[in-house]
Amino acid sequence: MTGLVRFLPFWEPHIDYASSRLRALFPARALAKAGFPAELGWGDDASVYVVVQLCSDRTLDRLRMARGRGAQIVYCVCDRHYANGGRSIAGVHTKWRFDQLVEIADALLSPTDGLGDELQSLAPSLPTHVIPDWLDYVDHEDGRVVDVCSRAVWFGNAGTGNFSAARPFLDLLEGTGISFSIIGNPRSFGTLKDYTDRTIPWQYDTFIHHLRNVSFSLIAFDPAETQKSTNRFATSVVNGVPAILCGKSTSATCAIENGFGDIVVYDQRDLPRAVACVQNPEFRRRYIEHMRGFFLAELGEQVMTQRYVEMFKQITRAAH
Repeated sequence: MTGLVRFLPFWEPHIDYASSRLRALFPARALAKAGFPAELGWGDDASVYVVVQLCSDRTLDRLRMARGRGAQIVYCVCDRHYANGGRSIAGVHTKWRFDQLVEIADALLSPTDGLGDELQSLAPSLPTHVIPDWLDYVDHEDGRVVDVCSRAVWFGNAGTGNFSAARPFLDLLEGTGISFSIIGNPRSFGTLKDYTDRTIPWQYDTFIHHLRNVSFSLIAFDPAETQKSTNRFATSVVNGVPAILCGKSTSATCAIENGFGDIVVYDQRDLPRAVACVQNPEFRRRYIEHMRGFFLAELGEQVMTQRYVEMFKQITRAAH
């Protein structure tokens, strides 16, 4: 039987950062609700620690001491910060910290098979577990299909390659008679005033309300990060908003495998076709009904909780 598990997200406040919510806050909350001993944040009393993304120098020292007394370390890697050329994030050198955490880890955890394969190649001596991202905004879920209108939305962090990949498609939308808004941090656009003026500031408690105030979402993917999780795709369709997916990605593969390749575009010339599909009332009804059902079955609280329980059991067995 696994003892207490402590989840250690890097970013705070936890509710404001997707990695902290999806890889720490929501799993810890659901596990505790199911009667499994799980908590958020540091304590010297855990049998297993799940470190999410990065950690401070102090936490690294604590983890080394905890491992010395027999605790096990699971390193959850949900972003390829180790491949960013050695830049520092919040004062932490990402490549060095990745190597330091791999050195003391008993297992790695990834949200996708693609990233899991890459981690396995980087640390072949460690077992790599794959558990998808938790469904986001679970406290505000609304699965009613939104009405057709002439508005679309892009949401996310404008400082990532995802926004750069989306810009050509967003700029084309208005040529199809669709205006677009952005949900994110207005300050992240710098001098791009045209985008700043369209931006609705992101907040956890208001996000779903603003997301559902459009006809569809447009989700694009950084070509260097094609193994990222389906969390934005799932967020959109689970909350009744059809999504157009731009570029090669885990999400695009998921849509194609579920029979909805018409909403995947690889070229700007394909965008009008995808817009026509998601604006068709019968298509969007089938699309949301199917994909919402798929994601709820794959990422619902019960099945996700069981995935974590099984992983902790495997890690504990391997230690004895």
